[in-house]
Amino acid sequence: MIEDIKDIERQAMQKVFRHLPIQMGILLFLNFLDRVNIGFAAPHMMKDLGLTASVFGFASGIFFAGYFLFEVPSNLMLQKIGARVWIGRIVLSWGVVSTATAFIVGPSSFIGMRLLLGIAESGFSAGMFIYMTYWFPRRYRGRIMAQFVIAMPIAFVIGGPVSDFILKLDGTLGISGWRWLFLLEGIPSIISGLLAMCFLCDSPRTASWLRPVEREWLLTTLEREDAVYRDPAHHSIFYAFKSGRVLLLCLILFAFTASAYAISFFAPQVVKTIAYKGLPPGLLSGAIFLPAVVGVILWGVWADREVTPYRSSVTALSLIVAGLIAVSYLKTSAWSLLALSVATIGQMSFYVSFWKLPPLVLTGTATAVGFAIITSVGNLGGFAGPYLFGLVVDSTGDFKAALFTMAMCSVLSIVLLIVMRASSVKPQTHQRPFSC
Repeated sequence: MIEDIKDIERQAMQKVFRHLPIQMGILLFLNFLDRVNIGFAAPHMMKDLGLTASVFGFASGIFFAGYFLFEVPSNLMLQKIGARVWIGRIVLSWGVVSTATAFIVGPSSFIGMRLLLGIAESGFSAGMFIYMTYWFPRRYRGRIMAQFVIAMPIAFVIGGPVSDFILKLDGTLGISGWRWLFLLEGIPSIISGLLAMCFLCDSPRTASWLRPVEREWLLTTLEREDAVYRDPAHHSIFYAFKSGRVLLLCLILFAFTASAYAISFFAPQVVKTIAYKGLPPGLLSGAIFLPAVVGVILWGVWADREVTPYRSSVTALSLIVAGLIAVSYLKTSAWSLLALSVATIGQMSFYVSFWKLPPLVLTGTATAVGFAIITSVGNLGGFAGPYLFGLVVDSTGDFKAALFTMAMCSVLSIVLLIVMRASSVKPQTHQRPFSC
C-alpha cells in the first residue's frame, strides 16, 4: 500500500510539474518583459520625447504606485473569482496597456500609461505565489520557486537581442523603432491572457489531466498540511496588518526592489557606457543576465536545504552590493560587465530565498492579504529606486554614484534581515508554508 501511494504521488507530481511551470513561466516571462522593455526603448524614447533621466526614472517607477493601490483588492478577487479568470484578466489587461504605450506623445502620457500598467498588473506576482500553494505540497515548493523565478533572467537574455532586432524597424511604415517595440512585445501578452482564461486550471479539482486517485492524493495532502502547519496566532486576516515581522518583510523587499528595478530599467543604458564598440547594447544586456539563469537553479537547491533561508538571502544581497560597487569603480569593460553579472545573480537569486520567509509568519486567511501587503509595499521600491537613480544621474552626470546608491539600498536590506533574524523566535520546522 505504501508503494502504491508513492507511485500515485510520483505520477501526480510529474503531471503537475509538466503542466504548471511552463504555463506560469511563460506568464512571468511576459510580465517581466513588459515591465522592463522601456529600458531597451529608453535612449530612443528619451531623445524623441525630450525626457530627462529623472523624468524617465519617475515614469518607470510610477508603475508601482498603481500596483500598490490595487494589490490587496486584486488578490482578494483572485480568491473569490478563481485563478483562471482573474490571472487571465490581469495578463490581458497589461498586454493592452503595454501595447497602447506605443502611442504616447510626451512625458505626461508616458507617466499616465506606466501608472495604468501598474494598475493592470496589480495582484499578478503575489497571486502567482498563492496559486502555487494550490498545487505544490511543501517539499516541492523550493524547486517550483526556482523554476518560476528563472523566467525573469530569461526575459533579459531573450528580450535584449529581440529588442535590438525590433528597434531596427525604426522608420518602417513611418513608425519609430521604440514604438514598434511596445506594439510587438505587448501582443503576446494579449494572446496569452485570452488563452489563460480558457485553459488555466483554478485548482487540482478542475484539472482533467489528473486521474481521480491522483487528484484525491494531492488535495488530501494539501489539506493535511493546511491543518498541521496552521498557527492560530498567525491565521487572522488582521495579523497581516499589525505584525511587526510583516512590516520588516515589507521594508526588506522595498529596499531590495529599489536596487533591483533600478538595475533592470537602466541596465541597457549602463551597459552602453561600458560596452565594447560595435556590439549591440541589447545583446550585452541579455548576456549579463545569462549567469543568473544557472545561479537561480543552484540557489533554489541551497535555499531548499535551509530551515529558514536567512543565510542565502543575505548572501544574495551581498552579491548585489559587491557587484554594483565594483561597477562603480572598475574602468575596463570586461570586468565591469562581469561585476554587473554578479549583481544580477544576486538580484534574481534573492527572490528564491526571500519568498520562503513570509510563510514563517503567515498562515491561513492572513496569507493572501499578507502576501499582497508585502508585495505591494515592497514593490514601491520599484518606484523609489529608478527615480532616485535618475536624480543621481542628472546631478552627477554619470552612473557611478547612482550604482553606489543602489548598492546601499541592498545594504539596508541586509541590516533589516539581520534585525528580523535576531528578533525571531527559534524557527519551528513544522510551520505551514505557502498555503492559503
